[in-house]
Amino acid sequence: MTVDVLAGRYRRLLAAYPRWYREERGAELVGTLLDSARPGQVRPSAREARALILEGLRLRAGTSGHRTARESLTGGLQLGMLLLIALAVLRDASVVWEGSNGPVPPPGPAWWAFAVAGVLCEMVLFGLIAVGRFGLAVPASVVTGVVTTVGHPMYFDQADRLVYRMLAVNAALNLAGAVALWLLSRRLGRITAGPVMLAWAIVPAVILMISVYLNATGRGDSGTQWAFVLLYLCALGYAGIDPRPALAAAFALTMFLAQIMSTVAQLTDPPHGLVVVAAGYLGVAVSAGVAGWLGLRRQRALRPLGVRG
Repeated sequence: MTVDVLAGRYRRLLAAYPRWYREERGAELVGTLLDSARPGQVRPSAREARALILEGLRLRAGTSGHRTARESLTGGLQLGMLLLIALAVLRDASVVWEGSNGPVPPPGPAWWAFAVAGVLCEMVLFGLIAVGRFGLAVPASVVTGVVTTVGHPMYFDQADRLVYRMLAVNAALNLAGAVALWLLSRRLGRITAGPVMLAWAIVPAVILMISVYLNATGRGDSGTQWAFVLLYLCALGYAGIDPRPALAAAFALTMFLAQIMSTVAQLTDPPHGLVVVAAGYLGVAVSAGVAGWLGLRRQRALRPLGVRG
């Protein structure tokens, strides 16, 4: 009876594993655990529970085996780029929506052509990076940068040159990221972002856009800010299972920091608050980088499949 109770509790812990693994090796794993159990043991030890849950999650994430540093870095940069592009798509789509429902008279046909084309280019670039076509993503990022920068409404009415220069810096950073992805992925084969990685890219972008909307409408955004902080902390904690979200956060936050610093450099008297924000971005980017590095070290230390110690 004691053995049956312990076996049932082991099986419940195996819920962390993918279904295919439970079907193929679940009974064998439970048998091995029962063989090593102490006489009279009725509960899995804390160490066993932790090991089973973490290994199950790693199997689900595809990180239970050896992965080179280049593969992890490429996956992290891929995810970081997807996050930034998803944010750009949502931002520019909202600009198009506001253009059709806001100013009177509405923007002219040239603005519409560039604005809609910019959103479509960003969506294509997102798709290319998601499926691992990094070579095609390089020229696509050039086209996207030109269309979104030249097509910005501030450029047409000459109202804000600073915004135009910021968009140009953003386009240059996106191109640098696409080139880095292409260089890192050489000889690795195609790296496709799965559903979990796409969720890590899209959900933070949606939360950020909700925060911007709530701020713009004066409704306050403390809830979304806490949600984003929680998501950031989850990415750092998840680095023990998969380092890519933490690495992606480090890459994306570094790009945000570069945009802020480029803005500061263009202002003759930058506000003190902007410098404080830049320091904050630096701190969270470094924290994410450290977490991703620790997860990357653990990933590299795993033995390649088929190698026994």
